[in-house]
Amino acid sequence: MQPLERTLKDGAALHRELEALLVDERGALARHEVAGVEAANARRGALVQAIADWEREAAGRLDSKPSGPHPPGAEGPATLRAAVAALPEPERPAAEAALKALAASAVAARHAAAVNHIVLERNLDIVTRTLDLLTGRPSGTTYGPQGGVSRAPGGGLVGRKE
Repeated sequence: MQPLERTLKDGAALHRELEALLVDERGALARHEVAGVEAANARRGALVQAIADWEREAAGRLDSKPSGPHPPGAEGPATLRAAVAALPEPERPAAEAALKALAASAVAARHAAAVNHIVLERNLDIVTRTLDLLTGRPSGTTYGPQGGVSRAPGGGLVGRKE
């Protein structure tokens, strides 16, 4: 396996791992498991850093590897697609397949992140509406400027004397 193909496969594996993590996080969100969400967030931070490191490595590979008629040391291809296209024919099909897998896994990870964003927005909306109902007024922000919990002065379901 040539180095560019290995780089592409490594990137695809990282993006598949991120997608799986986001799916796990979505499950924890749906079950309202705070510990599961926090664990996913911690793992996601490390994984996002690994992807950033991979991107730097891939960019370095593009910058340092001349393609086509460039003399050694000249500027290399500007994109992974151009680098794959510049490969000799025997190596190109495997690298093209790896590039397609990378693109598909990156799209899947972005989709999973977008779905999680929607789930979080809906959960926030439900909490906000519940607070509005319980306090008898629009809750706005839950926390005040100093980080303390904003409290509604009577009038809602909480604090009623019956």
